[in-house]
Amino acid sequence: MKHILLAVVGASPQVVTETLYGIIQSGKPFPKEVHLITTQSCVEALVKGLITDGQLAKLCAEYDQPLPQFSEDNIHLITDDKGQLLTDGKSEACQTHIADYLNRTVAKFTSDNDTAIHASIAGGRKTMAFYMGLAMSMFARQQDVLSHVLINNEFEFVPDFWFPTKGDNFIEAPRKGRLNTKDAEVTLAEIPFVRMRKSLDKQVIKRVQDASFSQAVQTLNTLVSSKLTVNINPETKTLTISGQSIKLSPKELAFYLWLLDIVKHNDELRVEMDERDQYKFDKTATHAVGFLKVYQTIAADPRVYQTFGTELGTGYEAKTQPMTKEFVQQQRSNINRKLTKLLPAEIADKVKIHSRNNKKQGYTSYRINIMDCHFTIGE
Repeated sequence: MKHILLAVVGASPQVVTETLYGIIQSGKPFPKEVHLITTQSCVEALVKGLITDGQLAKLCAEYDQPLPQFSEDNIHLITDDKGQLLTDGKSEACQTHIADYLNRTVAKFTSDNDTAIHASIAGGRKTMAFYMGLAMSMFARQQDVLSHVLINNEFEFVPDFWFPTKGDNFIEAPRKGRLNTKDAEVTLAEIPFVRMRKSLDKQVIKRVQDASFSQAVQTLNTLVSSKLTVNINPETKTLTISGQSIKLSPKELAFYLWLLDIVKHNDELRVEMDERDQYKFDKTATHAVGFLKVYQTIAADPRVYQTFGTELGTGYEAKTQPMTKEFVQQQRSNINRKLTKLLPAEIADKVKIHSRNNKKQGYTSYRINIMDCHFTIGE
């Protein structure tokens, strides 16, 4: 298994060698690759210290470790939603871009089952560490770890300190005087965290991997929420659930709204299983007329009226033919297919149209689980 150090870093590249030193001292597997996440303004310091001045190579030589694969290509620069590089990440908008970038990057690095990620939050801004930790909670596998490093006070924020040395090595520290790096104490603190990945459906993982950080959080909050909010917008012909909008045809949306109203008043729609009479459950065309009343508030396609042997206009009710079982089954199938395609399985199950075959009593029931959802219309 390939071990990879993935670290958020700011203007102090020393956290990289300090973290690697801590890994050596803890006896954990030494990384074969090092990848750093930072903003554009920090690149120069990282390259100078770790590559040009050779501090990474010096650490490995001092402690007899193989030099991990690391180059400028391993420095991942945070970008906004348009692909533009972030310079310092201080604005509120930048925090959103940082969260999204970390979400995507951690998802990418944890997608390979043959790797183990050691994620470090020792560097960078506090918000970067926070977002890295949350992303690890969402995506980390059992083999992945999260850590921070602790340094004794004398060596904190000392530019010339990179790692404790085995022998005497004296450096000058601003406002602290002469220090011997042999006396430095660096401790790797592994951080326990909740791993949610194993408890989530694969479709949920795919959804949050492709989403922005805020959408990912909204999806996960939805999964643990007792009630799911579903907005039905007749104007846009959409159901919006957990930040995801599902486009339905006018006929499908009208059917969903019509069935939702039936369920609210009668608990379920019952369709008798009589092969000899497909109109039996709607002999007076009550259901067909009710459906068309909903449909005409959304669209006016004459073909939908022709389905029921009538036409758009005053008095269409008198000519309307009963609704068939096939019509009900087709709308349910079409709607559920769209919901399950775009939503995580746990969420789709809450909003889709369920059917139950009651052979003893000779009917099939159709219902939407209104107890699991809070429905809003047109907001």
